[in-house]
Amino acid sequence: MKESFAFALGVGLAALSGCVQNNNHSVTIAAPTVPPSAAQYLQDGLLVAKVRAQVVAVDLDAATHLGVHVHDGDVTLTGMVRTADERRRIDRAVRKVSGVHELADDMRVNPNAPALSSGDLALAARATGALAGQIGVNAASVRVSVSGGIVTLSGHVPSASIDTTARDTVRGLSGVKGVVDKLHVGH
Repeated sequence: MKESFAFALGVGLAALSGCVQNNNHSVTIAAPTVPPSAAQYLQDGLLVAKVRAQVVAVDLDAATHLGVHVHDGDVTLTGMVRTADERRRIDRAVRKVSGVHELADDMRVNPNAPALSSGDLALAARATGALAGQIGVNAASVRVSVSGGIVTLSGHVPSASIDTTARDTVRGLSGVKGVVDKLHVGH
């Protein structure tokens, strides 16, 4: 029961945090691209979360292989699905989401897409949440990837102290076997 709650929480955090991908048995969470205005950023971010929720409802494994990019109500889906039927079901579900103006389907069908690694997904979600709590708005520029418990941080942070805080925050999480710091300091 405790594991299923942690898994559900991880999926929820991942959906809200932006892009979730599962490539080569690793999970990556990245913040959505930043639109020109704060209001647009908020609207697009909420739409990403609603679209991700629909994709999860269709197939949780598919949600880990797909990128959802939103700009001004236009949605682009990228990544892999296992079947053409799954692709059609995801398209139908996303088109029903309120606020979706246009849908660009750049998904590929790959019957050999790797299965979900719930441990890495949950760890990536926890790391993303912990970073948001410790480094605030700077977390939007940090990409969190997890493979086998090894967390890779990439992106940009404004100072060395924020880089250190990010690294130490993730290192302190249970389940982290190591941290690879690929963060660039400065803009």
